[in-house]
Amino acid sequence: METFKKVIKSKTVSEAINNIPPNFYSLAAMIIGLISCSVPALLFITGWFDENAYIGIFACKLIYIGALLTILLGALHFADYFVKHKGEGAKAFFSRHYLVLIAFAMAVWSVIATGVNGFSESTVMGKDIQQEGIIMYVSYALLFCCALMIKESKHRKYVLSWIVIQSVVVMIFFFIQEKFGVSMLNFAQCGNNWRSAVFPQFNHYGYFLVITTLILSGMFLAEKRFALKLAEASGVALLSWALIWNTTFGSFLALIMGFVMLVLVFSLCKGRFDTASLIPLAIFAVVLIAMALLGQTEVLGDLSQLGKDVGNIAAGSEDAINAGTNRWGLWVSTVECIAEKPIFGWGPNGTADIIFEAAGSTRAHNEFLQFASFFGVPWLVFYLVLIFAVFLRGLKYRKELSAEEKTALVAAFGYLVSSFTGVSLYSTAPFFYILLGLGVHHVCENNRSDALLTGSESRD
Repeated sequence: METFKKVIKSKTVSEAINNIPPNFYSLAAMIIGLISCSVPALLFITGWFDENAYIGIFACKLIYIGALLTILLGALHFADYFVKHKGEGAKAFFSRHYLVLIAFAMAVWSVIATGVNGFSESTVMGKDIQQEGIIMYVSYALLFCCALMIKESKHRKYVLSWIVIQSVVVMIFFFIQEKFGVSMLNFAQCGNNWRSAVFPQFNHYGYFLVITTLILSGMFLAEKRFALKLAEASGVALLSWALIWNTTFGSFLALIMGFVMLVLVFSLCKGRFDTASLIPLAIFAVVLIAMALLGQTEVLGDLSQLGKDVGNIAAGSEDAINAGTNRWGLWVSTVECIAEKPIFGWGPNGTADIIFEAAGSTRAHNEFLQFASFFGVPWLVFYLVLIFAVFLRGLKYRKELSAEEKTALVAAFGYLVSSFTGVSLYSTAPFFYILLGLGVHHVCENNRSDALLTGSESRD
């Protein structure tokens, strides 16, 4: 309260900015992050009252609110930067804020690409269950910037914990509903069953389970207290079971690769092989074997079908078009669309009719191809550069990464693997951008990491 009074009583803008406490930006960004990560909770609550909650109108508003608040907080943070770093050249500015600038380039290019193809209600606001227009894609970039401002480890842990809490509560609720035959939610079309929970489609629940299982695995490895460690290990087992039961094969593979990444990241950060990092994978393996023995998994059949699909593609068979539940056909059709408009793409959802006619779906079911077809190859390059920049930064500072940073990077990687066979959606994509931002390591400069939006090291 005293600090707030000091800011109010400041005689100049510069004085007011200097009186803002160092942890204000991290705390404010954490609150915005918590709001933006509450989509599953909001879908869960509205599902009791609104049979059309699956459309996600209210959930989208959460993301828009988070994006708007990020703009305001980011503007204040930049003002803070310029007040405290007067006289610095452009080189220093760019070196400290390169991640923000890449995200900004993504946002600007997506707006330009949409404008080139024509603004309309569907390209601006999205439609149906997807609800992804240009405003949503710009919001994703802003949420990444929001997460960059969450610099304190305890604030990052609160965001990660909130994501996991939602996952566990939703999983337990729908397990009870499924096993006891009690219908409590009111979703009319999508959701309201064990495979999809509160999500519009069951495969997006699978993506969410990948993220949350990996977050909980990282928290388990970092936890020192035995009781919490036991609870987190139990949570890993429960979420692994839910994901296997979900039957999204792409998410199943993504989780396995995520566990491998978990071992790699924690071992690299430790400077030697981290045997303990194998425990989450071992828990998953035990759950998988138990479910296989009970006949509660379709994994063996999925693996067999995958082998046949790869064989058909390699042989150039006519059946290759149906590989991966028609994904190969979608990818081929989308690549053709990208080749036709490689610079600015077709705009959000602009390829829907073309690929639906060719392969029976309105999106590529590969987010990389989806983005290139919507906004052009340059946007995809910005996206890939951002991802590689974050992970390379983590590699550079691997000895200094906090448990939260390591966990966020692993969970973001799990989402990326899932995205190879999926589509972006308001209910899951925000988590990726927030996790990517949480995975950025911040370097203190003269004990003042609060002075920089990215926390990059000084170039002076």
